[in-house]
Amino acid sequence: STSELKDLKLVEGYVVLRKGLGEFLEGKLMRTAKEKIATITSIYLAERVEENPLVLEESDYNSLLYAVLSDKYVVDTGNYYINVVGREEFLSLSGYNEGEQGERTYSWDFESFNNAKLFTKEEIETIVPEPYRNSMYIVMENIAKMHYGGVEL
Repeated sequence: STSELKDLKLVEGYVVLRKGLGEFLEGKLMRTAKEKIATITSIYLAERVEENPLVLEESDYNSLLYAVLSDKYVVDTGNYYINVVGREEFLSLSGYNEGEQGERTYSWDFESFNNAKLFTKEEIETIVPEPYRNSMYIVMENIAKMHYGGVEL
């Protein structure tokens, strides 16, 4: 239903899955109806195994169902690129200097995707220059790889 779809986190038509869920789906075939049903069954069974069960949050059910039925999902690795909007330039860390009090000052460059720095959320919040902490510059690792690295999701 529409109310369930609005709870999904979508990026460019792909549902965003947590890393563990993406790892679970990795390698599973989901082209035919039979394969999709088998994958949904494997999710159900993985939740019920005694050792190392698949632990799902409430929101994961809709995300997984959408991912399996559409086969359009992207895994949020927790890493991000900073892209200069409208150009294929990415923020890159060229070095840093450490002051007497242990504080660091960073030197930044703009590079091609191949030389871009991959940032964690914490790095974005702490060391990335303030203007580039805006969501319009932050691109999920796997979405960036699809657009700029020639990787298919």
